[in-house]
Amino acid sequence: MILALLIRASISAGIVAAAAVAAQRLGPLWGGLLAALPVSAGPAYAMLGMSHSAAFVGQAATNGLGANAATAVFLFILIHAVPRLGMLPALGLASLGWMGLTVAVLAWAPGFWPASGLNVLCYGLAILGTRGAVGGVAAVARPARWWELPLRSIVLGLLVASLVSFSSTLGPVWTGAGAVYPVGLTTLTLVAVPRLGRAGAAALLAGALRGMPGFVLFVMVVAMGAEALGVAGALALGVAATLAWGGVVLALRRRPAPARIPPDRHSRR
Repeated sequence: MILALLIRASISAGIVAAAAVAAQRLGPLWGGLLAALPVSAGPAYAMLGMSHSAAFVGQAATNGLGANAATAVFLFILIHAVPRLGMLPALGLASLGWMGLTVAVLAWAPGFWPASGLNVLCYGLAILGTRGAVGGVAAVARPARWWELPLRSIVLGLLVASLVSFSSTLGPVWTGAGAVYPVGLTTLTLVAVPRLGRAGAAALLAGALRGMPGFVLFVMVVAMGAEALGVAGALALGVAATLAWGGVVLALRRRPAPARIPPDRHSRR
């Protein structure tokens, strides 16, 4: 169990590091799509499935779906606050926004379809409110330090281990919320700001925001399919849905703008 947890945490941390590198070499949209992969929620649901029933995992994912709408607020605040306030104040403000909305949503207990609609609303508004934020990424400010990857592995591993260890006490409501807490996006911010600068980090986070609807699809599939398909089957289908969304985003990004036809100056009005 410990070895499996360390392997999953290392993979998660590796994806966070890869997102920063991809942002430098391929652009912030590619890096953001990598960062939006379910690198902490996926292992959390998998390990919950080893110690709880599929019904428990499905309920946790349903509650996590509601809490996940708060991640749109988290990213929206970070994208606007990091260039102005710096890394730590922006993270503190974004975390408060996430916790406040999460508590309100869990007190409402919306259920699957209202929670899905809330995600559509929150992410739609957040994406509209950050148009133009996916710009160029600054040059590397410094190379990665040797302790960054192990630190990210420890942070992600502790989150997953804590959720699994205390899931019976927390119940499906708070376990579901903890599974979607944006720990990967938090560690990504901690890595991206020193390496890419404030503007570059904001651009990378804006790319992650556009990839997050794929994560919403992942949680929706796990919530709906955990009992019908089994936890493993639901996780596999959820990851496929996430990757499909990433493909859609990239396809739309590469689509050329329609040519504008100049008006005929000789036409009569």
